[in-house]
Amino acid sequence: RRDRVDDRDRPLHRQLVPLVHELTAVHLADALWGHPAGFRVLAAPVAERAALVTRDDLATILRVAASSCDVVVVSLPRELGDLTSAALEIADHLLEVLSLDVLSFRAATRAIEVVTPRNLSAHVGYVVNRAARSEITTGDVERVFGVAPLAVVPVDRAVPRAQDRGRLVPSR
Repeated sequence: RRDRVDDRDRPLHRQLVPLVHELTAVHLADALWGHPAGFRVLAAPVAERAALVTRDDLATILRVAASSCDVVVVSLPRELGDLTSAALEIADHLLEVLSLDVLSFRAATRAIEVVTPRNLSAHVGYVVNRAARSEITTGDVERVFGVAPLAVVPVDRAVPRAQDRGRLVPSR
């Protein structure tokens, strides 16, 4: 049992938001959780606390991350709120993850129609997730969206087990 709480266990809104006006790469690095595979993660606050993070706070955090990291990946929610809009305005690339089914293609089309007017300069790429034999193929991604998928991730039964344990599936 620990007698004191480590700063890394403190949520984003308590750790970075108070420093946002003087935020540096060092502050950000201290807030990131490092995975043994070599990447670092800044977890979002729990839903009840997310309202404490403003659009300007998130924009500042993302700019500092972009200036101090090779790549910054932001997983966005489906709804288009203030924070999502702030992330979209900063993004150089948008990545839409879809599966090989009609509903996924339709949802991806709608999502891109909604977000691209907010960031006309961003390049949109597609990743096919859980790809398996289907009437819809990866070639249909290029036919429908005008570009070939950047990556195709096959169905893998090892993924749920690894995900439950916070591990990565070994690369093949």
